[in-house]
Amino acid sequence: LAAGLFYKFFLHVLGDSASEAVRSGAVDLERGLTSGTQSFETDSSQYPVSQPVEKVEAKWQTAGEAEFVADIPEKKGELHAAFVLSSLANATVVNINTTRALATPGVVAFIDASDIPGVNNWKFNETPEEIFCTGTSKYAGQALGLILAESRDIAMAAARMVEVEYTSLGAVVVKIAKSMETSSNVVSAGPPMEYGDVDSAMAAADQVVSGRFEMGAQFHFHMETQVAIVTPVEDGFDVDVASQDLKAVQYIAALALGLQANDI
Repeated sequence: LAAGLFYKFFLHVLGDSASEAVRSGAVDLERGLTSGTQSFETDSSQYPVSQPVEKVEAKWQTAGEAEFVADIPEKKGELHAAFVLSSLANATVVNINTTRALATPGVVAFIDASDIPGVNNWKFNETPEEIFCTGTSKYAGQALGLILAESRDIAMAAARMVEVEYTSLGAVVVKIAKSMETSSNVVSAGPPMEYGDVDSAMAAADQVVSGRFEMGAQFHFHMETQVAIVTPVEDGFDVDVASQDLKAVQYIAALALGLQANDI
């Protein structure tokens, strides 16, 4: 930033003697109001079906007036949490040493699976997903627990002080083809989707193209900001959370805390 400001000042001093190609760098950029339009090909006879309408919260969001969870002012006595994450996959967690972390000024507590009064599961399907690991780290980055502290910075720093001892359970298989060699790893997602006589169509095709396509891991852009504020109230807990599925959050939080859904 300092170098950029100095460069702008230098161009200003040079004035017209500066090259015309860079002369505009000495003046402030003036931009008008940004605007945008979209065109929709719809059938007006079917309105309101397919009728383009303005998003209800569009003006609040574009004007910066919408309040997000991270915008909510901090309450008196509010604590901040930071995850303690595993660093190894397919490993047994032998010991979690929180001595250094808990000795840090401002750190209040460390909580793990033993502190969950209800169900330690955040994904209710055939394959449960633990909120906090209970012994086997299935992937690097799995939540082992939470550090609670008086500020976010303290919580983050203390979480990095937690020392975790592991015992490896073997090599980590990251290739799908290799994993499929073990039949128990292959789970059916339903019958194949077919339309018409596939075998006859393939046999009669002029050209048949076959091959294999592999894609490595991707870092996807998040759709939800991972933040939540929980406030104890007389009849349970108020939860401010950024989520597409508030009902699921309510249900999972209630089960984890051993409460009724209407307590959340």
